[in-house]
Amino acid sequence: MKAITLHRPWPAAIIYCGKRVENRKWRPPESIIGQDLAIHAGRREDEQSRRWINSMVERRQVLGRVLTGFGNEGIVAVVRVQGWLRHPGARSRDEFEEVVRDHGDWVGNIVRSAWWCGPVGWTLDNVRPLALPVPCKGAQGLWTVPANVEAAVVEQIARSA
Repeated sequence: MKAITLHRPWPAAIIYCGKRVENRKWRPPESIIGQDLAIHAGRREDEQSRRWINSMVERRQVLGRVLTGFGNEGIVAVVRVQGWLRHPGARSRDEFEEVVRDHGDWVGNIVRSAWWCGPVGWTLDNVRPLALPVPCKGAQGLWTVPANVEAAVVEQIARSA
């Protein structure tokens, strides 16, 4: 299983606040489209992002709950990478509207949400939070989850199903 490390509180925004796009400068490899991706909460805490997310929740611009402390470093959820989108600024408006028509309302919901900033957005669905974070060190970019950690993650997912 592949994983991606996110600074905290971004994993919590995926789990508790409906964030269904992961903004990157690069598109996901074709090999992970339609596949599960482990969400790793990194060691670093981004207090400015936490304040921004909480203000969005308080103003009801995003649904969810105000985020407080969010544990230690480790894998906290598994999502499916549904696909990816390029920021509309990188395309003509007509071309972007065609993409929205081809992919349906979920694309419109993502690009019109507070979570979208691009330039590339990995679209996420089937979010499965873990009851307990699985301790693990992260890495930059996409990385492969160690076999023993993957087994612990899969076991938690199976128990919660």
